[in-house]
Amino acid sequence: MLPPLSLYIHIPFCVRKCPYCDFASEVHHPPPTEAYCTALRQEITSWRSRLSTDERPLISIYFGGGTPSLLSAPQIQQILQHIKNLFPLTKNCEITLEANPESVNEAFLSGCLTGGVNRLSLGVQAFSASRLAFLNRPHTLNRARTTLHLIRQAGFDRFSLDLIYATPNQTRKSWQLELEEAVSYGASHLSCYQLTIAEETPFYQHMQNKQWGLPKEKASLALFQFTHQYLKKHGYEAYEISNFAKPGQASRHNLNYWSFGDYLGIGCAAHGKITQPEGSIWRTCNTESVQLYLDLLQKNLSPLTHHALLPPQEAASELLIMGVRHKQGLQRAHYLQLSGEDLVQAKSEKMNELRKKNLLTWNKTYIRVTKKGIALTDSILLTIL
Repeated sequence: MLPPLSLYIHIPFCVRKCPYCDFASEVHHPPPTEAYCTALRQEITSWRSRLSTDERPLISIYFGGGTPSLLSAPQIQQILQHIKNLFPLTKNCEITLEANPESVNEAFLSGCLTGGVNRLSLGVQAFSASRLAFLNRPHTLNRARTTLHLIRQAGFDRFSLDLIYATPNQTRKSWQLELEEAVSYGASHLSCYQLTIAEETPFYQHMQNKQWGLPKEKASLALFQFTHQYLKKHGYEAYEISNFAKPGQASRHNLNYWSFGDYLGIGCAAHGKITQPEGSIWRTCNTESVQLYLDLLQKNLSPLTHHALLPPQEAASELLIMGVRHKQGLQRAHYLQLSGEDLVQAKSEKMNELRKKNLLTWNKTYIRVTKKGIALTDSILLTIL
């Protein structure tokens, strides 16, 4: 039986590049959105042709970026209608649009809702003017607050807020004030990520030059634990290490990733995973260059730069990496199906060591990280892999 199928659409445009961001995005003034949307529809049509015998409905559609809200509402409507003309959708198909406060207004929200978007993910990142300035975000704190009021007025029942924490000199008290404000808007979902520094970003260079430093490990851990405790107290379940949701409001799109479901990657730099009827798993990736993506689609050529079979052991490792981050855990039978071995038995010495330290637990069905181990997931994975 094939896994569920989702669709991811990458919108690579930004008004400016954030200094911590290593996602595939480009700054254009103005961005070539009309040409890009035409190319997206062409690629979607191409995938429908390749999967002509695949009758799976889409369980979710996700516009990610970059900044998808730099598209106009009519452009988003056209893309969604094109998808609906070609693919069946489940009755409760989750359609998420990532948005930034500086590119959202009342008319845009109304148009998105009319077009079928039923979930927003707003990149606020901080409810602190000083931290927004440090992160070099293109919006002000007042603009973020205004946008959140507009989202509620527009009638979006499901919306998520992205927040970054563990920035230099951040205290528990100041972070609590930001969490209090985030919770006050009634968001159904919160994504709270500790600041990580990727190479080839301006922040990495700042760190190398010792312009500032991240909080020490003990301080970061304290903020992590406080985040989980505070949000649990206010009705948000930590269903993944950095993601918190009200009951029944977990992101279905992300859940499909973490359960090793299939997804089509549409757009510049988009990645995909497709399982064939006989069980083979294929990974895909598109060119990262916007101009090359546009040129290839204009010539009716594929934008793929990678289309390769995923080896069974590599597939099992990916399942493990995803599974231990999720509250439900890793399905032992799924790992056995992919790798041909039971993880507990195959790596019994390491697994038992982790269980003795109260970092990992399991039963006949699932392998799960413990409450103690959730903050040490990376170390746990390094031990097992």
